[in-house]
Amino acid sequence: MVASASLRIACGFELVTNPSGSACETQSQIHVNAQASATFVEGCVLEACVAWDENFVLFATDGFDYEDFLNIHLLDAQLNILDSASIGMPYASGSLGHLTLQAPDALHFCFPSQVAWRLSLFHSPHWRVPLLSEPAGVWRRFSLKRHFSLERLPDESVS
Repeated sequence: MVASASLRIACGFELVTNPSGSACETQSQIHVNAQASATFVEGCVLEACVAWDENFVLFATDGFDYEDFLNIHLLDAQLNILDSASIGMPYASGSLGHLTLQAPDALHFCFPSQVAWRLSLFHSPHWRVPLLSEPAGVWRRFSLKRHFSLERLPDESVS
């Protein structure tokens, strides 16, 4: 993993699944330095957490063997969710790989397997056209504003 001045790997984060005995199997509570937060996110297995200025980009998978999704959450300093997206397809599985931090505000990674992506972070929300602005395999809740974008990279960009 390569770091930059404003992007760095964040330590002390963990996901605790089903802390209150709820029936939802794909949501987890964020804990920071062993302290529970009030924030719940989609995903059960924490793959990585990246600090970006005062914000955090959290990568979590669902933990299903043959239908795993990568959930990406942008959190502010108080762990409020600013934006989220999921990458995956039915019957596909994989784990986060080749995470590279690109100064000043981008990350490159692979999911699943050798599918390469670029995540670009925005300092302020950008207007986006729902459904038309996302590459195939990216799922988001309806919103006209985004705090980050995802771009699928050509196959030859995977090393």
